[in-house]
Amino acid sequence: MTGDIREAEISLRGDRMKAGGLWMSSSKEILLFRRILLDPASCLRFRHFVSLKGDFLENNVLFWLEVQRYKDLCHSHSDEATVQHKISTIIACFIHSSVPPALQIDIPPQQAQQVLDKRHELGPYIFREAQMSVFSALLKMWPEFQELSSSVQEEQLLPLLQEKRVKHRARVRRERREEEEEEEERRRRRRRAQEELERQESGLEEEEEDEEEEDEEEEQDGRSVQRAQSSVLLSPTQPVRRSLCRHHKKRDRIKLLFI
Repeated sequence: MTGDIREAEISLRGDRMKAGGLWMSSSKEILLFRRILLDPASCLRFRHFVSLKGDFLENNVLFWLEVQRYKDLCHSHSDEATVQHKISTIIACFIHSSVPPALQIDIPPQQAQQVLDKRHELGPYIFREAQMSVFSALLKMWPEFQELSSSVQEEQLLPLLQEKRVKHRARVRRERREEEEEEEERRRRRRRAQEELERQESGLEEEEEDEEEEDEEEEQDGRSVQRAQSSVLLSPTQPVRRSLCRHHKKRDRIKLLFI
């Protein structure tokens, strides 16, 4: 089957060259592309290729294949439990994943919601619109893959793509690590700024407390001064009172002498 597909690819490249190199998605080309996806060896090469082009493109291939297997289950009249399990597996992997982001393929969110709404209906067409969407996204990558395929020998294509894939993943991991380090540095800066702000606020509170204590001390000193002044003002009257008392006592003694 792989040899037949290879011959068809060469034939299509010749047709495109005659058409001025323009990519036209004819029925013949769409059927060939479908055969490519269903052929394990050809599909593996294409998967490696699209993995270099976008985050979800390889997932698109895997989703398309899983939906084909699901439709085969439906057409083979498998029991309802098996069909429902397959639906749940596809949804959990590609449409409502527990690993962010929840949507792991290139389809509009409303299409994903439609699948979730129809998940209990069974039947071979639950994923129809979603499968068509990912197929269209993948078909756009087909001309570039064809050009790469025509530039190298068939036996060299997969090793070349594998090497590119390893380098691409290493670069993605490095970029992701750098982004994480930058984000961690931003968090540290925000944390230091927050701590500095809290220290400044704490210092202001301590200054306010010191000022309040000083105000209280000054107020107490003022009251003490007032009491002292009051004592000074009252102290001259005390000897006068004592003198009057002595005068009255002396007068009383004189009166007693003449009685």
